[in-house]
Amino acid sequence: MVFCTAIKVSRQYLMVLLLFVLASCGPDEQKELSNILPEQKMIELMADLHLIDAMAKERILEHNSNPVVKTAQMKVILYEYNISEEQFDQILRDYTEDPEAFYEFYEKVINELNVRLTRIEAKKMADEEKSSSQKD
Repeated sequence: MVFCTAIKVSRQYLMVLLLFVLASCGPDEQKELSNILPEQKMIELMADLHLIDAMAKERILEHNSNPVVKTAQMKVILYEYNISEEQFDQILRDYTEDPEAFYEFYEKVINELNVRLTRIEAKKMADEEKSSSQKD
């Protein structure tokens, strides 16, 4: 069952990747990135979506590997950013029309994820130090 879900998820990623490749074959003219959501908010949104995906893969969230649950979680995140699925799709289309800009954008998403990881690790270390000093 898990294997079937992994295949479905992989197919979804392949479809998204195909969309990116096809979008990159468009005209060479420079287009302004989406005006639906400011870039920094879009970076945070994409980081949140990647975290949900990572939690599914690591089985941190119950039932997250279920595509229905995962879709519901994605909808909650989109709701928190006050955008619809259609707007999100449009934003992705806007970003993928310029592969270089999209690459730079995704570097910022990765940086955001690294910043979050650093914060979590620092908090974990502080909590461990606090816990160890209380034992002594």
